[in-house]
Amino acid sequence: MMAVDEIRIAVSPGEIRAVFLAGGRLVRYVVDRPGDARRLGDVVLGRVKRLVRGLDAAFVDIGERQDGFLATADAGPPGAGRRPIGRLLREGEAVVVEVIREAMPPKGAKLRVAADPGEATRPLGLRPPVPLVRGPDPVRRAVEMLATEACRLIVVDAPGIAAWLRNALPDLAERIQLTTIPGAAFNGSDVDEQLERLLRPSVPLPSGGGVTIVETPALVAIDVDSGATERDGASATALAVNLEAAEEVARQMALRGLAGQVVVDFMPMRRRDHRAAVLARLRTALTEAGIGEVEVAGYTRLGLVEMRRRRTGPTLTETLQRRCALCEGSGRVDSPVTVALAALRAALAADQVSPGRPLAIEAAAEVVAALDRDVADARAEAETRLGRPLLVRPAAGVPTPGFTITEVIGQRT
Repeated sequence: MMAVDEIRIAVSPGEIRAVFLAGGRLVRYVVDRPGDARRLGDVVLGRVKRLVRGLDAAFVDIGERQDGFLATADAGPPGAGRRPIGRLLREGEAVVVEVIREAMPPKGAKLRVAADPGEATRPLGLRPPVPLVRGPDPVRRAVEMLATEACRLIVVDAPGIAAWLRNALPDLAERIQLTTIPGAAFNGSDVDEQLERLLRPSVPLPSGGGVTIVETPALVAIDVDSGATERDGASATALAVNLEAAEEVARQMALRGLAGQVVVDFMPMRRRDHRAAVLARLRTALTEAGIGEVEVAGYTRLGLVEMRRRRTGPTLTETLQRRCALCEGSGRVDSPVTVALAALRAALAADQVSPGRPLAIEAAAEVVAALDRDVADARAEAETRLGRPLLVRPAAGVPTPGFTITEVIGQRT
């Protein structure tokens, strides 16, 4: 992966979106919705509720609806070796833990024992469960990891984040641009077009081939197809397409947050050196993608490439979309919350064109419900920016991914 040379951060009601570009091409997209119950990286004073010796694990109350899961391998001090859970913990005792994987119903958060920050950093007499240290938000985590000297431009539309960036990245302070126009951080680039294509299941390759990605609860399946690619013989064609696909697979794993078990069906190759070259390219691309350790198991007996990456939270698809009820789960559409937040951004943009107009959002009933309930705080923030209420009403026949912004006739502020 080329080094990130451009970062754009857009702040809108209920959502912070950050794009990371290399040579104009999207290499990372991070969405943070502060209203979500994000816990990754949190350090919590929890209480052991139950020891399950059959699993050699404990369930720990961390203040969520579902108790966290603490395996014995993560329950002892580093280097202590594997010991039975009953020798490490007792039911009812307090324990300081760190969240290393978000809760993903029906599973609770995955935990590991953390170093106690110490009584000097917290009041005495706290009764668990209680948070001790908040984990970094995903946008800041990504900026700290990807912003290097190669970054020539950082555009942000929120003064608070601009101030944090200048403090966190003093060597890049002169390259940080603050725009006061809401939603303008993505202007002057084709970011919106790239984002629109981002979650499509099929990704084209430069040679004319393609990669198709299907996420399932059990694993991520990736298929490689040659398309119209033609080289000097089938062997050369397969190698050329597979080398391109190896790099694209790594890029998509970073972009979409793909994790867990990943299976890639590359084009068949008979030559052992060709298969080795593809595996080498894949491993290099995964390292350059900066997504942490990925175990590449190699080819199975049936010719599939298996990988495993530790899962820490929902994928981008799971964050932004939901399964489409109309096609019985064979496809996905934007979730009501995603559509609702997009509608609020559109209303703010419409006000920039013609300030003062009374505006209405017309959308499917479930999007209206999301605006009234799930993102009510974001709607209130948008109305504060507008200086007037937003009328929200259901529109018959409008599908969930769609909405319209209209002027309320007969009113003027």
